[in-house]
Amino acid sequence: MNYHILPKLGNTPIKNLGYIQVKKMLSGLKCSGKRLKNVMIPMREVFKFALLAEYIDKNPMSLIGSPKVTKPDIHPLSMEEINLFLDNVPVRYHNFFVVAFFSGMRFGEMAALKWKNVDFKLGIIKVRETRVRK
Repeated sequence: MNYHILPKLGNTPIKNLGYIQVKKMLSGLKCSGKRLKNVMIPMREVFKFALLAEYIDKNPMSLIGSPKVTKPDIHPLSMEEINLFLDNVPVRYHNFFVVAFFSGMRFGEMAALKWKNVDFKLGIIKVRETRVRK
């Protein structure tokens, strides 16, 4: 809101914003479809609130569709590349990377992993928490 919307529309009363103004502002943004979709989420809520509070008679966001989001191609490592990596990683980090490659756990989940959540008999790791900075 602060970076994309308010600099362009922040001084305009919401009752003066219609489809054309909103569409023009959105089409002028230089960002990906995913970012644009994320920008539109709070805008939709603001206009929805304004409509319910009777500040506006029509919600221009109801006429604006969501942009197409193209998912990036993901090129995971092949088994050959994983084995090559594991053969060359320092021994100290070997087990960490084995778990990382073959469990699908995120770094924060692995950083918060506790022994009580690892069941060697069943071959199960229970993800119960994650660690984030601060």
